[in-house]
Amino acid sequence: MNNKERSFLKLLSKHGMKNPIIFDAGKSFYTQDENNVIKSISESIEEILKKMSQARGIAPYISAFCLHDEAVNAFCFIDDAHYYIAIHSGTYVELFRRSQRLSDYIADNGIAGYTEKDRIRLLVSIWNYAFKMILAHEYMHIILGHCDLSNKPSLLLWEAKNDLYECEAMHDRLYRHALEMFADEFAAMDMTRQVLANTGESIDELKKELLVFYLAIVLKFSIFDDNVPFNERHHPRPRVRLYYIAAAIDETIGKSMEMMTEDVNCLLFAVNSIWDDVLAIIHRFQDLFSGDLLRSWLDINVNEEYLEIYNAASVVVKDANKFALWPIDEYASLDMDALLQAIIEEKGLLSEAAASGLSFEEANDLLDRRNL
Repeated sequence: MNNKERSFLKLLSKHGMKNPIIFDAGKSFYTQDENNVIKSISESIEEILKKMSQARGIAPYISAFCLHDEAVNAFCFIDDAHYYIAIHSGTYVELFRRSQRLSDYIADNGIAGYTEKDRIRLLVSIWNYAFKMILAHEYMHIILGHCDLSNKPSLLLWEAKNDLYECEAMHDRLYRHALEMFADEFAAMDMTRQVLANTGESIDELKKELLVFYLAIVLKFSIFDDNVPFNERHHPRPRVRLYYIAAAIDETIGKSMEMMTEDVNCLLFAVNSIWDDVLAIIHRFQDLFSGDLLRSWLDINVNEEYLEIYNAASVVVKDANKFALWPIDEYASLDMDALLQAIIEEKGLLSEAAASGLSFEEANDLLDRRNL
């Protein structure tokens, strides 16, 4: 163990974490492949974070560590102007094992045109996208000013320890959910740009890559939801998180593709058709995915929960932007009653359209004419 790791463990102990241990492959009971993944990735994280910062023209002082802990978890905090990210070894391993099963199924069954020769590529892609979403989520907490929202010089975010809140607003459920929403959305937008960079202008290739990306996201939510009993105090439930992440992905694709194609709506329709495959796979492997993701997506409570979080966002942005290395625009609150009524009406119209044999595009044309 080096001095940097010793200092980090002392810091964790100082703030109440019991017996933290740095991951050591030589003392691990994981398989050789799993140990190799943890070692190679954990050693490259700080370089990845540095490149993410350089692209934004900022230079936060961030150190990253892998803790030897079977529990699936990741957290970040600040101490004396130094930011830290810690990811448990159990997070790496659980993600690797589920990614392996998922990639085998996609390759064996020719999903979205993938074949046997794509097996290794699929495993690497699913694992990388899911892990980078975890890393980007913690990174966004740092650069959006969330770690600094405390009157204490040090704050372990709620993912690590629940009794270190000093900022009064942190005791509000919707305030904390809004913090998580921002970290999720900005991580998803970053990763979507990477997906687009990997696929170029081919719509078919984009659809294939997005299938893997979406599955990686639901896998990421699932390992946390299944291994850490869901606590509504800290995070929105998985369906709500996927709801706003899907919107962020669509928006990013739309903006990125506007210069490449005139018919962005047709493009987004083609992309969104991937969800049929995603949902089919989620239901095929119910032991791999969070039970919350298996429930009906027409549940109006998802909309209500999202809008409540959205309306807390303007306060969060105002507070966090005082510290943010990467400030974001103010969020205006929304008229929840009017929006929910519009959502209910649109869902009803789309359901009627589907029952009468109209295509999705024709149904949306009806909606557009109705809203004029």
